[in-house]
Amino acid sequence: LVTYCDSVRRHAFRSAETDDGQDAIALLEKTFSEASAFLAQNAFGSDLQSYLQQYLARIMARPPFNNMTRAREIWEDIIKAHGKEYAMWLEYAKLEIQFGSPKDVRRIFKRA
Repeated sequence: LVTYCDSVRRHAFRSAETDDGQDAIALLEKTFSEASAFLAQNAFGSDLQSYLQQYLARIMARPPFNNMTRAREIWEDIIKAHGKEYAMWLEYAKLEIQFGSPKDVRRIFKRA
């Protein structure tokens, strides 16, 4: 499942480099949403679902998409489900450190 999502990511990266990237983002969102729904429906647990969400957030944050707004929205959903787990807050902060701003990193650490 993760391998399939990764192949869609590679296709989306190539597409985003040649056009505006909106179709690629829509395809990524749809694929990852369907994968999460499959995991939820087949009782594989939320750990793998949150892994897929983290992966999608990282994809949205990095080039060619550079969409930190969407990455933060995805992370806010993860935090709603896993807000008591320090590892999730740390991963969120790592994403902000790598792609975001110092102001947002401080905001995350204050909330954690």
